[in-house]
Amino acid sequence: MERSEIYKHINDSANYYLRLLGEAEHMEFTDNGYYAMTRPKSGDKCGTSVFNIRLEQLTDVELKQKVEEIKALDLHTWWGFNLSERMAEAIWPDHTEAESLPEPNDEEACLAVLPEQWPAFRETEESITVTRVADASDFKIWADLNNRIMHGGYPVMHPDNHYHLCESGIIDCYIANYNGVPAAVCSIMNNGDISSLEFVATSEEYRRQGLAAEVCIEAINSAFSQGAQIISTRGFGHSKKLFKKLGFTVY
Repeated sequence: MERSEIYKHINDSANYYLRLLGEAEHMEFTDNGYYAMTRPKSGDKCGTSVFNIRLEQLTDVELKQKVEEIKALDLHTWWGFNLSERMAEAIWPDHTEAESLPEPNDEEACLAVLPEQWPAFRETEESITVTRVADASDFKIWADLNNRIMHGGYPVMHPDNHYHLCESGIIDCYIANYNGVPAAVCSIMNNGDISSLEFVATSEEYRRQGLAAEVCIEAINSAFSQGAQIISTRGFGHSKKLFKKLGFTVY
């Protein structure tokens, strides 16, 4: 797969992930032709994202105005991946060459792995069992754990209203149990044969036990066995280290 195609899949998967967050009865999705937004209908600022930004066709003046408009929203924004120099300069006008140096490990990175890059891994530790979410009660466990670890309890993935995504197979959700206790989660978002690894999280008291690796291995093995041609993700800090150990390449 050509690098340019990988870049496109990484970007498309990030936009797809944010779009799916809006696929719930308590959420709304809007698109004004320049960018899309998902947000709770209640107006709560949490869980709101701006994404799928399309500004390349604008003049320089229009581009600057639209970028300022988006920044003024003061919301989580996915500007895109592998942006043109023109776009990057409009978004980050004070950008310097120093910022192009290899990023420190606490900065977010975009990663991907292809089937031929996926290595064989050892069998699961006896104390760890990984299960795939099979019904609404499983999904509630998965969502509650994910929200507690990653979002301070705020239901970014609603335990009821997002279940239809799992039930339909758009999202495959996995739970790693440590001696029978749900302790880590991840998911695969499926967009045809293009997939992304999302919501990788481990409860603080169970970290450094190999749970995140085990749940990701199970999820990725399943995705590739079902025909995924690429799996992308975004990571920072310890998650970036984990993804690299699992065979992902930083792009």
